[in-house]
Amino acid sequence: MSDKDYTSIIHELIPYAQNFVAIAPNMPRALPADELATSISEIFEGEVYKSNSIADGVSKALAIAENSPICCVGSLYVLVDVYKSIPKEKIHE
Repeated sequence: MSDKDYTSIIHELIPYAQNFVAIAPNMPRALPADELATSISEIFEGEVYKSNSIADGVSKALAIAENSPICCVGSLYVLVDVYKSIPKEKIHE
């Protein structure tokens, strides 16, 4: 959300991140993926990818991470869409 302090969250995640995938959910208050990716790139030295949809972002994250953990940050509405975008064979219950 563009009205949230997302830079503080990015700073907290950087020590654990190898890459970031910036996604803009389809919500009126969403921060555009381009803007989020730019903000991340200004403070993170690794690769920053951007995506125009949650499904595409999840696909990119899965391809990049291979078998490493993926951390998703966002509202519960976003997390539901993320979960729905994960192929069933990739979900470890």
